Amino acid sequence: MSDWRERYADKRIEAGAALDLVRDGMIVHLGCAAATPRYLLPRLAARRERLRDVIVYGDIAFNGSHFDGTLDEQRHIDLRVSHVTLTRPVYQARRLSYTPATIVNAHRRYDRIGNPDLGLFRLSEPDENGRMSFGSSLWDSKIMLRRCKKVVAEIEPDLLRCAGDNFVHIDEVDFWVEIENEGAAPPISAALPPATPEESAILDVAGAYAAELVQDGDTLEIGVGAAPIAITPHLHHKRDLGYHSELTAPGVPALHEAGVINGRRKTHDPGKLVVTALPFDREELAIVARNADAWVMRGIDYIHDIEIIRTQHQMTAINTGTMIDLTGQIVFDSIGHEIYTGPGGQIEFVVGAAYSPAGKNIHIFASQTNAGQSRIVAELPPGSYVGTPRYFTDHVVTEYGLASLMGKTERERALELIALAHPDHQPELRNQARRLGLI
Repeated sequence: MSDWRERYADKRIEAGAALDLVRDGMIVHLGCAAATPRYLLPRLAARRERLRDVIVYGDIAFNGSHFDGTLDEQRHIDLRVSHVTLTRPVYQARRLSYTPATIVNAHRRYDRIGNPDLGLFRLSEPDENGRMSFGSSLWDSKIMLRRCKKVVAEIEPDLLRCAGDNFVHIDEVDFWVEIENEGAAPPISAALPPATPEESAILDVAGAYAAELVQDGDTLEIGVGAAPIAITPHLHHKRDLGYHSELTAPGVPALHEAGVINGRRKTHDPGKLVVTALPFDREELAIVARNADAWVMRGIDYIHDIEIIRTQHQMTAINTGTMIDLTGQIVFDSIGHEIYTGPGGQIEFVVGAAYSPAGKNIHIFASQTNAGQSRIVAELPPGSYVGTPRYFTDHVVTEYGLASLMGKTERERALELIALAHPDHQPELRNQARRLGLI
């Protein structure tokens, strides 16, 4: 038996006994993404019939477990998330509830309803100093662990460690559970569908256009999705870029290793790449490991702090959406009434970059969906949820070029955005724009 198991033997508990801690009417909180308890959670779902009125919050959960249907009269376990990317099939099957919230304010629900009765997290083994890592993503996991009345940690021996604020001491954990016959959890990238070859080719053109807007010395944030990450292959000729972002976009580790991203001109954390989630890809994680001293993980209370964002040198936020109307309103988490992702931290970066001296925000789109529907529309469909108000929309990019909306009239905006639409859709967009009095 290893030293840490002997030292903390009084905290060891079997999985069944850990799940016996869940009682009727409790609120249970799950660690975020890499810290989601992938061993305990399906076992909790399997015993849901024994429970009544249990609420489980897993804001960025990574699990397809079968819980109650959202319309079931008898509530056994109600799984609630604020971002459905990693649980989209479960959401589409109506086996979880969506709770609108950005990643920054999701944890503030507990100011209203009281702290969770129990927290379930996946953590690393404690080191010689008793410190346990949250792995490759932090988000609000550390904040929430400290709000839970009791904490159970399932231990993954191979969970990644990184510099920064990504650790908690085992004294803050009430019980730990050994994972049996499971091995390391699969990478989160397994839950993210790749872009089609056709979409990748289109977005590569858009990414090249977007790269023209990036200046030497900019501090970048790059959001989730195939569209914003299309910019990274086109940044290799830039100099002295910085990185302060929720996610580590694919291609960023290679840009750092090549010296393009070095953080030399950053206002905060010069020389460091500061993120709350490391790459999903194992090969890119290996690049991070080779350059570990330069990578720092921080929680959402720092990463998404608008004061930190707006005071970064030339803060440049690069994101996407599902559609944009001709006035510049951007939808980024839904398609009509259907939630497709979640807000994450996009709005904080959009607003922060808008207030940053010499800052800007960029939204990259393919001009149409794989089904041939225009992402640029005259009016948003009923039920659409605006993520970025038109007042903050700045640069918009498709494979047909660039539009700069900041400071433009409604007419100018409409004309520039119509020019970015697929040619098949431009005549109808002009007709609709005239009907609406925009042009």
